[in-house]
Amino acid sequence: MCVSRSLRVLILLALLVPSFIQAAPFQILDLSEAVIVSPYVGQNNPQSEAVKMLKGEIYKRTQIVIDALAQRELSPAPIIVVTQSDDPGLGKAQYPRGDSAAEFEKKDEGFRIIVQNNALPAPVVWVVGNDARGVLFGVGRLLREMVLLPGEISVHADLKVESAARFPLRGHQLGYRGKSNTYDAWSPARYEQYIRDLIVFGTNAIENIPFQDPNDAPQMPVGREEMNLELSRICERYGIEYWEWMPVMEHRDEEEGAVALETEEQRERILEQWEAMFSQCARLDGIFVPSSDPGMNKASLMMPFLQKAATILRKYHPNAKMWMSHQKFEGQDLDDMFSYIADNQPDWFGGLVYGPWTKISLAESRQRLHPNYGIRSYPDITHTVRCQFPVHNWDPAFMHTQGREPIYPSPVAMRENHNLFVEHTIGSITYSDGVNDDLNKILWSAHAWDPDADLTGILTHYGNYFMKSGLGPQVAEGLYGLERNWNGPLETNPGVLGTLRIWQEMEESEPELVEKNWRFEQGLFRSYYDFYVRQRLLHESQIEKGINERILSMRPESHDLAGGSVSAIFDCRTLLRMADLELIEEEVRRKIFYLGDRLYENIGAQLSVMRHGAGDYDRGTMLDTVDQPVNNRYWIEDQFARIGQLEIEEERMAALAEIPRYEEPIPGTLYDDLGHTGRQAHLVRAVGLSMEPADRWTQKDEIQSWMPYLDRRRLSQQDGIGCFPRWSRAWSLKLFYPTLQHDKPYTFRAAIQKGEGSEYALYADDNELKSMGPPHTEEELEEYEIPADWVRDGELHVEWKVNQGRGIHVTETWLIPND
Repeated sequence: MCVSRSLRVLILLALLVPSFIQAAPFQILDLSEAVIVSPYVGQNNPQSEAVKMLKGEIYKRTQIVIDALAQRELSPAPIIVVTQSDDPGLGKAQYPRGDSAAEFEKKDEGFRIIVQNNALPAPVVWVVGNDARGVLFGVGRLLREMVLLPGEISVHADLKVESAARFPLRGHQLGYRGKSNTYDAWSPARYEQYIRDLIVFGTNAIENIPFQDPNDAPQMPVGREEMNLELSRICERYGIEYWEWMPVMEHRDEEEGAVALETEEQRERILEQWEAMFSQCARLDGIFVPSSDPGMNKASLMMPFLQKAATILRKYHPNAKMWMSHQKFEGQDLDDMFSYIADNQPDWFGGLVYGPWTKISLAESRQRLHPNYGIRSYPDITHTVRCQFPVHNWDPAFMHTQGREPIYPSPVAMRENHNLFVEHTIGSITYSDGVNDDLNKILWSAHAWDPDADLTGILTHYGNYFMKSGLGPQVAEGLYGLERNWNGPLETNPGVLGTLRIWQEMEESEPELVEKNWRFEQGLFRSYYDFYVRQRLLHESQIEKGINERILSMRPESHDLAGGSVSAIFDCRTLLRMADLELIEEEVRRKIFYLGDRLYENIGAQLSVMRHGAGDYDRGTMLDTVDQPVNNRYWIEDQFARIGQLEIEEERMAALAEIPRYEEPIPGTLYDDLGHTGRQAHLVRAVGLSMEPADRWTQKDEIQSWMPYLDRRRLSQQDGIGCFPRWSRAWSLKLFYPTLQHDKPYTFRAAIQKGEGSEYALYADDNELKSMGPPHTEEELEEYEIPADWVRDGELHVEWKVNQGRGIHVTETWLIPND
């Protein structure tokens, strides 16, 4: 009679584990001489890749080679059993299933890890998956729980984990394209390692970008077509999903090689290109076609086109589905899309992708979508401004130096964002353009596996597994510190120094991490960078204060050079140059550049256009903007140049006096810099967490310029609070002045950047100052008179209401008392 390999393995194991003999209990189980026993050794399947991953990741951290055997040899070495719950040999091997195992084993991707430390002749670590992916994720969790140090492998002797994913889709977009700040420098081996890293924390899907931005980047070690196919092969080996993001863009983007859907010729050209890709992919589970961002296509054209594409797709991948986002769809397009789905109920359609710039809520999307179809979230976890989740309470000094794609560990915010956007969905595949958001990917996967997972526990695992076993608690503290650095006014945040100290202590105790571990380098880099920006801010703020004091010291009656405008401008220009001459924290700055170069060498992170070949200054080039002025230097220099052209001394002195009085043109003026988290005294913010994510993120603090390093306006003119009409209803932006002079008239002045097609209204204590409609003027500054009887009670409420278009962005407001 033929006995299966797995049965032979586990019967032998049963013979070696007498149940009536008890070993002395102990807390830590030494696995340094362990062997792996698995029926999948030598096979060609995802379970076999899981065994190879276990062996390989242990070796990288310990330099210990663990044997992997199809059956156990007669030796007293501890064993790690890696198998599936349907393995027939488990019943004869005294695997401690427990009463609840039968129900648990029905859950997809679930696994159990149990340590039998009292087994003889040696302890057993069971890793039993409910299915192939369960084996993979069980191995990943075991790696997270192990202590892995050079020459040492151990695990808690009482370890017991029973876990299954809460959401079925947990993926990330890792597109190999020139716009990436990292991925375009990767080899297939580097991609595989990163995918392994993500799998350890629960990732089960990878999305590539095969066609958009078709040009090769200079860093690319292999061509795009070759890498596209290799990513598919990697996902196939590990048994995880492989998706492709394939936009169809409109005519205005033709310079990027884009086409539209308006003619049969264009449609056929796209389908030919797509079929060539479909036919070569080893695995393909989903095609995501965005309605917009990029592109602006009509639903009436997209749905029939997707049907044709699906027919071709399923020739090669019968179970693959087409997915589409409804980003920027409104009115007729939304109606057409939902009607088509409801009327046709296509079996080739997987569902909707809920991404940035979707004009209806997640709840409404779920309500209108036929119940046969799912919703997949497409969250932007990589950007800090002009994005779906701008950093809340971010100081402008960081906005102007760190940019839109900085190194961005954000544990608390990512947990909140994930849990806000996961309802009504099957999970997500996140948007990412590099490893600047590495921790955010890990967190998004871990919370999709379990939204209630302990955040500090995940961060501790992150530090232990990726940096060094035992270092996890310090790493967790350091990551929390980096997020706190960005919360609130930088000038008054002494915690920035404390965060640097945390990372410096690890730097001193673990010097090898500085040279070899890119994740540690990222945290260390950010801690030095944040500290450097704060020191510069303190210094440059004092310089600007000195300039204002020098201007105010001018003698109006003087017409000689020593007491007038010419000498004041000369003195002030000298002060401005002090930011260049009195270098702040030179050693810290050198360390920042050293670490930036190490990150490029170790992971291909392009933190500079000139040094590393980054594709754009808005793509995480933190080294290029590290010395960007954090005071109003450029604006002041331009004012001096303009004033210097005036021929009359009295006019020059009057114009100079406007510089320090910009915020308070008349004594008693109430000024708000709405882009500065510490200078929004009269802004009214919504409180509490809303069940609808849109309600929380409609008001956004952010810098608007795409190239702030070229913007010479005052910093307060560049950033502000956006009010965006979304989700099919109007939104408002409110100010409240509680302590005004009774019965005194005021002038209300606001600087507003107006989006295309915006319609808005302005009210003061329910009195209409501007009726709902387009802007009265293209000028940013708007002024309105506030009669005395409106502030009879000493209070004033101001409110903008916005109902369509791209919204408004209010940067500054003044409430000026009238004499």
